[in-house]
Amino acid sequence: MNLSVLSNGMVVAALGGYFTLTVLYNVGLKQAGVIGKLEALSLLPKWHFFAPHPGTHNLYLLYRDVFPDGTVGNWTMLHGMDRFKSPWSCAWNPTKRLRKALFDVITSLRMESEVDERRHLIKLSTPYLLLLHHISSIPRPTGAIATQFLIMQSHADQPALPIFTSELHPL
Repeated sequence: MNLSVLSNGMVVAALGGYFTLTVLYNVGLKQAGVIGKLEALSLLPKWHFFAPHPGTHNLYLLYRDVFPDGTVGNWTMLHGMDRFKSPWSCAWNPTKRLRKALFDVITSLRMESEVDERRHLIKLSTPYLLLLHHISSIPRPTGAIATQFLIMQSHADQPALPIFTSELHPL
């Protein structure tokens, strides 16, 4: 028997076995013999093709401006966060990364604001400053002197409710 054929067969068998164990691990067979040992050594990758904790709500980012005479503008939804996704969005979705980044920052801000001992420092948190910077960089109507942002959350069968409102910040 040729040594090359034998070594190729061993490599194919090893990779095939590793692939099989990875699939079994990802479908939930975690404590079975070899799989449990490989999991303890962190040798099997864990894939989350579908979120382990799926989203059950929508988040919306809105902003408004204040003008020199004291009038306050209407709340404006940012970047089409309220738009319905078309069936084609799985193939062509140019705003996905921006919307995902905003969603992640909003989620981080929400978690930060729920920690009581840090609530007074929320204006210094990275998520707050990122959102403030992003909103402040949006082109404004002439004369706007300050801005404020609002995060709202809705569930499928309920109207959107405010969950966080920033202070006014000069532009």
